[in-house]
This record gives sequence, structure tokens and C-alpha cells, in this order.
Amino acid sequence: GCELPQPGAPAEMYLAFGRRSGKTRFEAAAGVHAWAEDYRDRGLSLGEWATISCHCVDKRQARTWFEYCKGLIEASPILSAEVANITSESIESKHFTRLEVFTSNFRSARGYSMPLAIVDEAAYLRDELSAQPDFELRRALLPALATLHGRLLVASSLHRRSGLMWDMHRKHYAKVAA
Repeated sequence: GCELPQPGAPAEMYLAFGRRSGKTRFEAAAGVHAWAEDYRDRGLSLGEWATISCHCVDKRQARTWFEYCKGLIEASPILSAEVANITSESIESKHFTRLEVFTSNFRSARGYSMPLAIVDEAAYLRDELSAQPDFELRRALLPALATLHGRLLVASSLHRRSGLMWDMHRKHYAKVAA
């Protein structure tokens, strides 16, 4: 009695990981894969960048994700040949695609065109101005993903029975065509 899953990649993916299970390395591989693509013919304006974002709880976690991405790119002669510029917070390609770390504040996500947005440790996000920072960040990211028909990847080790990860678990766990 289960329905078949929809064809193609999902627009949103929520992944629960155990601690020390390779979650950040997985997110980095997904980010670098998206960074390697050229999005200029998919709706970007002239001079506009496609931004692959990773929204982290703090700078330490952001640095870890960023260093994994940098390591993957530097280890590949093909990918490293595409690098135009590296700063402390972004890696820019020659084809106008940028990997960039962001804070977990929903205000930081506005004004970008994103083919992939990653939310790291969603169950641990905190914001003094919002009771539900994970829901607010998701709401802010969806319009940024719309231009390029981007995907949202939310990953976290589980922490509490509330919030975005818990809500998605309740709605979709063990439902094939959810």
C-alpha cells in the first residue's frame, strides 16, 4: 500500500544524523557538487551570482564546512581550475557560482539567488529575536531558491521534540510519497 516516490530530486530534504556521522562532510560534498554547475543560463541576470549557502549555528561550525568544501575543490585539478577567488567566507568560480557561509539569522538569506541552501544543525539554531529561528530561516530561504529552482538541504543531529526537524519528521517519516 505505499505510493511511489515522485521522480526527480526533492525540492527540500531533511536529514537526521547521529553525532560524528559525517554530516558536515556530506553537506560539503553537496555544496561543491552544486558549485561546480554553471547556472548562468537558468535565469540569472547579467553579473548576478548563484550562491550556494550554508547557514550554521556559529562561526566554528561554518569554518568546518567551509574548510571541507575548500579541501574538496583543492583536491581536484578540474574543480581547482574553476576557482576565481577565495576569501575567508566564500569561494567564487569563473562561472559566477559562489560557495558562502552565512549566519543562521533569517535576515542574512535575503537578496540572493540560490541553487542550494544548506542549514547545518537546524535543531540547534538560536536567535534572541525569534522563538522559531529554524522555521524563520526556512521561510526566508524559499524565495531565494525560487529563481534557480533550487533545493533546500536541512541536516541536524536531533536535539528536541519541537522545531523544524521534529515537525518534518512527524509529517513525513515512513511516508514514501510525502
